[in-house]
Amino acid sequence: MGIFRKLGWYFKRERRTYLIGVLGLLLTALFAIIPPRLIGWWSTPSTTIG
Repeated sequence: MGIFRKLGWYFKRERRTYLIGVLGLLLTALFAIIPPRLIGWWSTPSTTIG
């Protein structure tokens, strides 16, 4: 963990770049989940009572 302490100045200077990168990874993961969820939602037969 000492390496992160020594490079703290660099991470602070490049904070915006790392924030954009992490947000991009999160959005990519979210978009990878959406199509299977939609297919599962559409392919599941709805059960009606009555």
